[in-house]
Amino acid sequence: MTYIHAVKCLWRLVLRRLQWWMKEMGGPGGRRAYIMSNCLDEIKAAQIAARFLSKAGGRMRRLPFVKYMYMADRMALERWGYPLTWDSLFSLPDGPIQSCILNLAQQKQKTYDGSYCWRKHIKVEYTRSWWGKPIPWNVLISEPEENCLPPAVIDLIDEIYETYKDKDIVSIVHEVKEFTDPGRGRIRISYADVLREVGRPDGAEERSRELESYARARALINC
Repeated sequence: MTYIHAVKCLWRLVLRRLQWWMKEMGGPGGRRAYIMSNCLDEIKAAQIAARFLSKAGGRMRRLPFVKYMYMADRMALERWGYPLTWDSLFSLPDGPIQSCILNLAQQKQKTYDGSYCWRKHIKVEYTRSWWGKPIPWNVLISEPEENCLPPAVIDLIDEIYETYKDKDIVSIVHEVKEFTDPGRGRIRISYADVLREVGRPDGAEERSRELESYARARALINC
């Protein structure tokens, strides 16, 4: 083996390792896209998701479904000053999303906290368009046995669903002011970004730091 060939082989190995690391640690499909990703409250997220799916008759196309989930965190920040799921928020080409919830909805991740709560109650099914394109649906398998959602949160979920059920929620969420067109990539949305845009600009940065400190603490516990 020549020296140049050895260097090329080593470089390919480094690139493969880097690609693996970026997938695991960086992208919206990674397990730890920032340490905050691991702070997801999976049990609460699954219960919120189950409520939305139940309201929709037990199934919903994936893209509208993840937009309903995003609106739950957004409106909680507007109303109470804190999110419900504690997921990381990002601008993607299809609009703003919650990183871990998107992974769960796509079945790219089985669980984030070891509870497998999402996977127990929600699955993915596919139908096909008339030209043969697969259409992903999130389907409710069963209602969670225990519901830890307080009445105010249940009322909020129901309000969101009733508000948007006959509207194009995908387009509406795409137009929220905290969204930034990321091109082909992604851009992080901070809690401060959302707080400012929902009418809570005073102390938004400080409040965001408090929320993200709590989120990081959750992440370390879940690691």
